[in-house]
Amino acid sequence: MKTIIGCIFIGAGILVLLTSVFGMFRFKYSLNRMHASAIADTLGVGLFMAGCIILTGLRPITGKMILLLIFLWLTAPISSHLVSRMDILTQQKPGKYWKEEKR
Repeated sequence: MKTIIGCIFIGAGILVLLTSVFGMFRFKYSLNRMHASAIADTLGVGLFMAGCIILTGLRPITGKMILLLIFLWLTAPISSHLVSRMDILTQQKPGKYWKEEKR
């Protein structure tokens, strides 16, 4: 049963990562691509690591994987935010990537 649950988590993580790769190639605006890559960092890698933690059980390597997972969850959103903020501050013209609504 533990193996099945671990494989489901790993499969879900791989599915999220593949969807994110599709999003990074599909979107044209850099902030949209940043959103797709940030989801891959947090959710995809998180599910994959959770599956690996379930499969290994209680061993010393499990603690290292949990610390790595916590580190990724804390740093990935911050780095994505900083990179997207830098993109906004460089004043890239996003008008050609979407149409603004007329009021």
